[in-house]
Amino acid sequence: IDNRSLIISIAAMVFLPLTFLTGLYGMNVKGLPYAEEPWAFDAIAGACVLIAVGVVAYFAMRHWFKR
Repeated sequence: IDNRSLIISIAAMVFLPLTFLTGLYGMNVKGLPYAEEPWAFDAIAGACVLIAVGVVAYFAMRHWFKR
């Protein structure tokens, strides 16, 4: 696998769960968990940051950035 494909794959793995979460909570439907809570935006934003940091940390521990 060449370096460009590796970088694109890593970027996709970082942004895929973030896109899912923001897309899910971006819909204007009732019944989403915690959608009416005042702290929901902060919780979703924090979850997105934690997921992104976790995925990047996983790839860093596997030494994917040095290939």
